[in-house]
Amino acid sequence: MNYTYDAFICHASEDKDKFVRELAERLQKRGFNIWYDEFTLKIGDSLLKKISEGLLQSKYGIVIFSKAFFEKQWTERELAGLSALEKPGEKKILPIYLGLDVEDIKHKYPTLTDLYAADASKGIEFVVNELISVIKQENDTSAIKEDDSNQRAYLYPTAFFEDRVAEAFPGIRGIHSIENKEEIIERLNTVLQEPLEFKGFYPPLNLYTMRGLFNIGRYRRLDKKRILIHYSELVPKRLIVYRPELYWQYFIYLECEKDIPTGLYNTDAKDEEYAINGNGELVSRQEYNDGSMYRNGKIIPLVNPELRIRYLAPTNYFIASRASPMNIVQFDRHRKALLQDILKRNITIEDFVSVFQHLPKHDSDI
Repeated sequence: MNYTYDAFICHASEDKDKFVRELAERLQKRGFNIWYDEFTLKIGDSLLKKISEGLLQSKYGIVIFSKAFFEKQWTERELAGLSALEKPGEKKILPIYLGLDVEDIKHKYPTLTDLYAADASKGIEFVVNELISVIKQENDTSAIKEDDSNQRAYLYPTAFFEDRVAEAFPGIRGIHSIENKEEIIERLNTVLQEPLEFKGFYPPLNLYTMRGLFNIGRYRRLDKKRILIHYSELVPKRLIVYRPELYWQYFIYLECEKDIPTGLYNTDAKDEEYAINGNGELVSRQEYNDGSMYRNGKIIPLVNPELRIRYLAPTNYFIASRASPMNIVQFDRHRKALLQDILKRNITIEDFVSVFQHLPKHDSDI
C-alpha cells in the first residue's frame, strides 16, 4: 500500500509544549511526512474525518504514552484505530514513554508491553534517532530507485544542489549578486529545471521562507517577470548566490518585489491566496475550498483548479538543499528574523554569511 504519511502522532494535547511539537518538527526537518494536528488541520476541518484519514494514510503510528494520555478518551480511540489497522506480522505502533515506564503501561495496555519503546527521558534526539531507524529503513527498502540520479538526489541532496548551482553559475565563487530580472529568471530556470522530484523520495531542494520551509516540487516561468515556486507567484528583484569552498554550505537568496492584487478581495492583506480554474478564470480561496463558483447567475463547479499565492508586499527566501545547515534547529529558530532583517537592510548578506558559515552540517548529509 502507498501511504501519504510516514507516521501519525497520537498524543495528549497537554504534552505538546514539553515534547510532541518539537518531536514532530524534528522529524519533518529530517525529511519525513508526519501527520500532526498542528501541521495538518485547518480551520473548518472535521476532526473526526481528518484524523480517520490520517490513521488510514499513515504507515506508522507514533504513540506518546504519558499520564495525560491515559486520561483522554480521544487518544484511546486513535490507539484503537491503529491497533485495528495493524496486520499480522506488521509493525504499526511505535511507542514512546513520556514520564512512564513499562510497569505503568502493563496496567493499562498489557498487550503492548512486548513492544520496544523509546524512553523520552533519554532525550528527544535519542527518540528521533530511534524512530528514524525504523521509518527510514522501511522507506529505503520500499522506494523505487530508478537510476543513479534518483539515488543521488535522495542520498546526497547537497551534492545535487552543488551540481545545479555549478551549471547555473559557472565560474562564480563566493558571494555574487544579480539584479537583472531576465538574468535572475534564466539562472533559476537552470537551478530549478526538471526533474525536481524523484519517485519514492522527498524532493532534494527546499524553499526556506518566513512562514516555514517547503519542498520545491515544482517550478516554472509564468511570464517575463513572474515565476512559480511551489504555490508561490514571485516577481524576482535580486538574487544572491553563495558558493564557498564547502559545497554543503551553498545557498541562493532570492528577494522579490510586491505584485499587483488579483482583484478578488477588498483588503489590505500582504498576500492573497486564490486559484486559477481550468478555464483560466480566477477564483477566491473560499471558492476553491468549496469546489465551485457563482458567476452570471449560475453555480459552476471548478475543474482542475490550481492553487496560488500572490504577495502584495516585498518578500524574500532562501533556496538550498534539504540537507542544508538551514534545515537544523539552531537555524530554524532564527530563520524568520534573519530574513526580515535582510529584507529591511538591517543586515547584509555578508553579515548573514558570517553567522551561517559556522553552522554544522545537517546530520543526514553524507
